[in-house]
This record gives sequence, C-alpha cells and structure tokens, in this order.
Amino acid sequence: MARKLTIFMAFACALLLCGGAGGQETSDSLPGPDARSPALEIAIDSSAEAGIDEVSGLSFAPYPVNESINLGFELSPIWVRLQFNQPATDPVEPRVVMLGPRQLLEAAMFHYVDGALLRSVRLDNETRFSDRPIPHRRPAFEIDAVPGQHTIYLRILSNAGFVLTPKLMSEAEFFGEMSVSDQLLAFFYGALFIFLLYNAVVYISSRDLLHLANLLVIVTLLGFQLVSTGIAYQYLWPENPEYTSTALRITIALFSASLGLFTLVMFRGKYWPRQLAMLNNLGIAGNLLLTMFPLFQVLPVLAFITISICPLVSAYVAIQILRRRYAESYFFAITWIAFTLGFGIGLLRTIGWLPYTAYTANVGLITMLIAIAVLSVGIASKIRGDRVARQAAEETSKVKAAFLANMSHEIRTPINAIVGFIDLVQDTELSREQRVYLEKARGSSNILLTIVNDILDYSKIEAGKMEVESRPFDVEKLCLSVLDLLERAAENKSLELKFSFDKQIPQFLIGDSLRIGQVLTNLLGNAVKFTDEGSVTLAVRLVSNSESKCALEFSVRDTGIGISAEEQDRLFQPFSQANSSTTRTYGGTGLGLSISTRILELMHSSLVLTSSPGEGSEFHFVLELPHVIDIREIEEPAPVSREQVGDADRIGAWEGARVLLVEDNKVNQLLAKSLLLKGNMEVDVAENGIEALQILENNRYDLVLMDIQMPEMDGLEATRRIRSMPEYEDLPIIAMTANAMERDRDECLGAGMNDYLPKPIVKETLLTMIGNWRH
Repeated sequence: MARKLTIFMAFACALLLCGGAGGQETSDSLPGPDARSPALEIAIDSSAEAGIDEVSGLSFAPYPVNESINLGFELSPIWVRLQFNQPATDPVEPRVVMLGPRQLLEAAMFHYVDGALLRSVRLDNETRFSDRPIPHRRPAFEIDAVPGQHTIYLRILSNAGFVLTPKLMSEAEFFGEMSVSDQLLAFFYGALFIFLLYNAVVYISSRDLLHLANLLVIVTLLGFQLVSTGIAYQYLWPENPEYTSTALRITIALFSASLGLFTLVMFRGKYWPRQLAMLNNLGIAGNLLLTMFPLFQVLPVLAFITISICPLVSAYVAIQILRRRYAESYFFAITWIAFTLGFGIGLLRTIGWLPYTAYTANVGLITMLIAIAVLSVGIASKIRGDRVARQAAEETSKVKAAFLANMSHEIRTPINAIVGFIDLVQDTELSREQRVYLEKARGSSNILLTIVNDILDYSKIEAGKMEVESRPFDVEKLCLSVLDLLERAAENKSLELKFSFDKQIPQFLIGDSLRIGQVLTNLLGNAVKFTDEGSVTLAVRLVSNSESKCALEFSVRDTGIGISAEEQDRLFQPFSQANSSTTRTYGGTGLGLSISTRILELMHSSLVLTSSPGEGSEFHFVLELPHVIDIREIEEPAPVSREQVGDADRIGAWEGARVLLVEDNKVNQLLAKSLLLKGNMEVDVAENGIEALQILENNRYDLVLMDIQMPEMDGLEATRRIRSMPEYEDLPIIAMTANAMERDRDECLGAGMNDYLPKPIVKETLLTMIGNWRH
C-alpha cells in the first residue's frame, strides 16, 4: 500500500509541476516586444482616496509585462496602468486582460483610447457570476481592440495578498490557460475525493474514530480549497457571491479545528499533557466560534491567532512524538512537515517574500496530497499496530488470568488443609501454650489468604470485571462488624479502637456493603498495623441528606507513624508502600490502598489522605447512597467476610444424611470428611468425576460436594452428567473448590451446581451452606 501511494504521489507531483510549467509557457507565447506589447506601471494609493481623475497624481513604477507580480499583503488600493498602440493595419481581435489567480475584493477598469474614455467596468466580491465581464472565476476584463493609443487603468483592492498577472491575450488563449489550471485542480480534487471515500468506507466498516477524524480533515480541506480557488463561487453559488467570504471563514476555521481534533484522537493516550490538551481544546472551541462570528473583519489579529493554535499544537506534538520514537511518529512528522512546508511557502508568497511562479503556486496542492496520503498510510499502520498490540494484550491477559487461577488453586489447596486441620485441632483438648501456637498459625494463614485475595481482586479490577452491587444494608451494623474483625488485633497492640457514628444517618441505605466493608477493613487494618500506641478511630458523618439519597463521610484516623508528602505520591500505586523499610517492618503486598481506591472509583468517590510524619494519618471518602424506598426491600446486611455464622437448627437437620465427597487431594479428602463427620453425616469419597458417576449409579445420596479440578473428568463435566439423569435433577450439588475467580463461580452455577464454596473451607461456613440446601 505504501509503495503504491509513493508511486501515485510521485506521478501527482510531476503532473502538477509539468502542468504548472505548461501554464507558464502559454503566457510566454503572448505578443512579443512589438507595437502591441503593453507598457506596465503600478502605483499604490496609500490614501485610498484617489479616483480616476486623481490617478495621474500617483507615482507609477514600471514592471515587466506578462509576468506575475507579487506585491504581498497590501491593504491599500493598487492602480495598474497598461499602455499600448493598436495599429490600424493589425487584425482587429478582442483581447482579455487577466488580473491574477485569486478572487479580489474589488476591481475596476477604465479604458481610454486616444485620450477618450471608451469603457469603464467594475466587479467586486458581490458581483454575480452572470454579470462578470468574462465568464470565469478568475478576475478578467474584455478589451476592445480598436485602432489607436490605448491606456487602461485598473484599480484593484484585495485582502489576501496582491498577486497580479496583468496579461493581454485573446479569449482563446485565456480559456486555454484556464483549462490547464482547471485540469490540475480537477486532478487534485479527484485525489482528495479518493482519500475521502477510502477513509469513509474504512470508518463505516471499523468504526475507528481515527478514520472519522481524518475524514473530517479531508472534508474541511476540500471545502477550503473549493472556496479559496473560486470553484464553489463559479459552480455552487454563482448568483450569491456574498456566500464566498462567509464560506471561506467557515472552512478555514473548520479545517484548523479538524486538525486539532485529529491530533487529539491520534495521540491522546501517548503524549497529551494537561496544559497542551487545554490549549488544543481552546483552539478547537475558538475555531468553532469563528464559524459563527466574522472576527476577521473586527479583530483580524485575534482571528489569525485562533486559527493558528491547533496547527501549532499539532506541530509541537509531532516534534515530541518524533523524539519519543513512536511507531507512527514518522508518518505524522512527514505529514506535518508537508503541511508546514505548503503553509509556509503559501504564507511567504502571500506576504510577498516569494515570487508567484508555477512551482510556488502548486506547492500547496502537492504538499497537501502528500500529507493526506502519508497520513492515511500512517493511520492504517497505527490501527494495524494497535490491533496487534491489543491482541497481544488480550493474549497476555488470558495467560495472566490462567496463571492467577492456577496460582489461586495451588495456594488455596494447601491453605485449606492448614486452616481446616488447625480448626479441628483447636476443638481438641490443648494446653495453653499449644493453643497460643495454633492461634499464631491460624493468624498467619489468614494473612496468606488475604494476600491471595488482594492479588485476585486487583487482577479483577484490572480486567474490568469487578462490579458493585446495590442492596439495602444497615450502615452502623456494617461498621461494627468491621470493627469486630479488628478488635483482637488492636487489643494485641494495646490500641484503643474508637467508633463515632452520626445518629442522624438513616438506618438503611442502598449500596454494596461487601465492597464498602472491604475498603473500611483495608483502612482500619492499615491503621492498626502502622500504629504502635494510641488509638484508631472510625467516624461516619452525615454530610447531606435529601429525599432520594444522602452523602456520608467515612474517615479512619490513627496516631501512627504518619506519611511524608513525598511518600504519599506513590502510596496509592499498586504493589507500593511508603518506603522499602515499611515492607520489611510491617509486611504486606501494598495492594490494599490501590484496591480500595479503585473500588471507590467504581462508586464515584475518591480516597483522600491527610498525614504528617510522626503525627498519624487520616483517610476519608464520601459516598452518596440512595435511601430505601420500600421497606420490604430490606434484607440482612451482607457480611464483611465471606464466612457465615452457622445455624444450629439447619446444621442439625443434616445429621445422618448421606454425602458424596468428590475430591482428588488426599489431604483435603481427610479434612472434608472429618468436618462432615463432626456434623454426624455419612460420607463416601470419590476421587474424580468418573468414579462419582459410577457410585451414583448404585447409591442414593442427599448431597454432593464437588471439587472442580480433577483428573479423568473434572467437576463441571461430572455435574452436567449428573443433571442429565432424571433421578438426580434435584440433588443438591455444592462446588467446594480452590478455584476462587468470579468466572469460576459462574461456570459452576452454569454447569448445574446449586452453590459455590471457595477454599479454604471453614467448618461453620461449610455446615451452614449444607444446612441451606436441606429439603
């Protein structure tokens, strides 16, 4: 694709330049230095008050005839004097005097023959096309070729730079030269239209905003060129010439705004500082205002600055991304070099610092085609690179998810045995020293489990899989349950655990109590960990209350070690703590605050820290929670931890029940069987799904506890097979697995299981869940 575009652009440049040279050659074939060659003089009317009667008082300077004259940006009227002698012996042939390549604000011709006024004609930017002396967008007048001494005065006023080409030629020569110019423009517009269609088709098929932004650039560029060259006036609104100035202002402003929008879409994620974004947005907004208000007539300098903002920002971004060596930076840099080159040459030509030649006239068309072609290639390259990067990221995400799932399974399996057997040993007769040791081991197991849960939660947040629920809950009871979890840890360090609750807060509100409790547990746990003496305080204050919702401020204060301003900057980054010594002294993964921050973002809140070294810290956040409208919606608040308190009646109802335990790990078999026997149940064991199906063919059971990862046949397939048996449609099947990811729960329930219990298994939790499914 790039090679084809290169060949295409080389052909376009050659054709444009050759065509421009051909146009110049036409002018060289005009009458030579004989009696019919005019003498050309130009004067500037600085007072802007000279009329035809005062023109003789102006200071005229001679200029070469039949050559383009660039006077630059001149606001004063220009007077041109052409003098030639028409012998009576020469054939009488009407001639045309062409003034220049652009539209003019005003042009008037006064034609004298032998000192007598033969004819006067005037045209301006409000002259209808049908009233123009010569039916073409280029300003030109028809000259009566009568014998005698001819003196032609032309008064010209322009606001876009004075480029004059006063030529005397026949009508055939005039329209021949215009035909060459029109062919070049047709080629340019055709090429732009091809790029426009290409980007439109790709956008419709891919819905990629980058192609839409590029499409807008091409459309606005095409519109600007149609207006500035006069083609729109000649073919679109020939009877309404006043539209041209308005359309010119609108198209140039829209073109500048589209450049800013394109740069924003293409590089927002890679290089887009806040101040630069604000400046670019200001430029876009200013250009859109220019389309509605004619500032060029009132404040031309301000209008010029406004139009320049977006191109300058884009050029600056091009330089920065080139320095950073982004893959698409070279395409973008070449584009802006081409745009800048074309704009620069055009600007220098407009202000009169460069002559008007075939090359300076066509360089704008050439550079624009190059820019659009390179930009299209660059966009295709970027999108292709983004697609490859996205596929690689998705593949990496899948690998990471598989690794995390496997890691979770492999770690939870031994933790399950450790926690379970510690609980069983604690139910036996122990000495005081043995009980202390077991409590330490149990606490260490809980810390290890917390680390695993934090890593899984963070991976879930990164993948965008974490969602918040909206259920009624008791705010005060939730806070008390969190404090209960940390009460023993605070007592062990002789810390005072304080609780302040605003009694004006409604009892029940709607929100995700599990996630709110997780945030409070993280904050209070950190406060206890990093405080050696003093107190830790949880305060909940009513900020505002309306008919539909109320705002609560949760704050956690401690009298701990405090955090310096430098350390606070990296505190909320994942896997980070205040400094390396913190990890060595207090432990932890550094994920708690990062997870809490992301959870609060999902709830449209943010975590704020106030702290000084040695003076303690305060974390606080504000949540807007809806009121409970229907009192019947109120349920028991969700617990802070995933463990549930057992119900003696429901557990007792299972005494004597037959349970099939499907588990391949010998240690976990022993643990689960021991826990079930504690509930006075009968237990049979199967080591995989095939063995479980064989046992179920010959025996009846009240409940199945199913592991997931097993050899020969896993738990999901075994469950599907069991559900296909009519006699086991209502058999309770509970997943008891070390697979603890959210999708694991969905897979288990989707396969036909009734409930899901992640490891490590706590005796009370297991027996309570079993009790829930007693028929």
